[in-house]
Amino acid sequence: MGVAQVSTPHGLIGHENTVSEFYGTFPYPWKPVYFDRMSDPDFHAALIRQETGRAGLGPIRRIWVAGCGTNQALITALQFPAAEVLGTDVSAESLAICRQNAEQLGVTNLRLVQQGITQAGYDREFDLVVCTGVIHHNPEPRRCLERLSAAVRDDGVLELMVYNRFHRREAESFQAALRILAPESEHGHRERYALARSLAGSLQVESTMTKHLEDTRRSPEPAWADRWMNPCETSYDVDSLAGLARECGLLLEAPKVNGFDKMRRRFLWTTELTDPELLAPYERLDDLARWQLVNLLHLDNSPMLWFYLRPDRAGTGTRVSDADRNRMFLDGVLDRPKAVRHRHVLDRDGAYHPDPNASEVAAWPAWPEVKAIQEAADGRRTGREILTGLGYGTGFNAVQRARIMLTTSEFPHLTVTPAG
Repeated sequence: MGVAQVSTPHGLIGHENTVSEFYGTFPYPWKPVYFDRMSDPDFHAALIRQETGRAGLGPIRRIWVAGCGTNQALITALQFPAAEVLGTDVSAESLAICRQNAEQLGVTNLRLVQQGITQAGYDREFDLVVCTGVIHHNPEPRRCLERLSAAVRDDGVLELMVYNRFHRREAESFQAALRILAPESEHGHRERYALARSLAGSLQVESTMTKHLEDTRRSPEPAWADRWMNPCETSYDVDSLAGLARECGLLLEAPKVNGFDKMRRRFLWTTELTDPELLAPYERLDDLARWQLVNLLHLDNSPMLWFYLRPDRAGTGTRVSDADRNRMFLDGVLDRPKAVRHRHVLDRDGAYHPDPNASEVAAWPAWPEVKAIQEAADGRRTGREILTGLGYGTGFNAVQRARIMLTTSEFPHLTVTPAG
């Protein structure tokens, strides 16, 4: 594998030029305060197997991070050191930042290319494709998703995030108002940013708009610009995203827990109902219906639309369900992971330096509501034995909560091994 590099195979066209200029002015995201490496090169692949329920998922050797921004491709290359990682983005400035950090960390399994998703012509080349927060900024999101779908191998995984429409009402309204007051054709990005900030500070009426603006007032410049003045944006609910996926030969398979939802404690695609007459029909719902129900009832407190998708080019509809994943958790043997985390920390000199204090993943404390399950995991007993012994309950919501909060990418506290 060669050293990290940036290449530009083709010129950008149409809307990609607009996005490239925008993110060239406001490279996103901002510089992270640390980068992590795990001692176990299979650590993150094992988490994908657990989170999707696809225990037989093969090795992840080739990865495409589409619309990688300033650091996502680098983070992915660190997470999968044995894989070849391709990072593409329309912003040369973002890729330059990524390359600089990759060289500083000595990463050699990453290749960077300035390229829009619609320009890509990959055909079933990647075991994992990652595209988060990208296609909803394109005027042709279906065309983008078709390219992503074509790039995933038949037994591969696509990690996708698009905007949840119940999270974006205020941002989309502000963007539309800004276009009326300061048309993009008449102002440069820097000038529009100053006008947008002035507009945000000038509003006197109390509304959810002004509350959201106040909540983000101290956000880093790239984050504020990305939220409040993006040149193009589309948002979805579960139903519309699932429909778009089907049109592109894909199925929503499993929610992907992410750090943003974890911070806000809104990562569970389930809801608690107090009326027992509602509980039985609720638990009979298939995943898509339940996820859409939660999306509708929880509104702005529903999780982000961040999912693992699987190719379904033949239209069979075959997928692993939440009920399947819960059974695997109950019937599997629970143990602590053996990996150790090594961290590079951003210092005052603007460079990343190794933190001398390694951290054993097994020592990371689980959240209080599931900590007893973590402590009881001994590599011998199944999840069912542990939960029953603790009186935790094995109903759908109880198992779903335990599984999500103990065995997923943001909660990597336990490993699950099929019994026997």
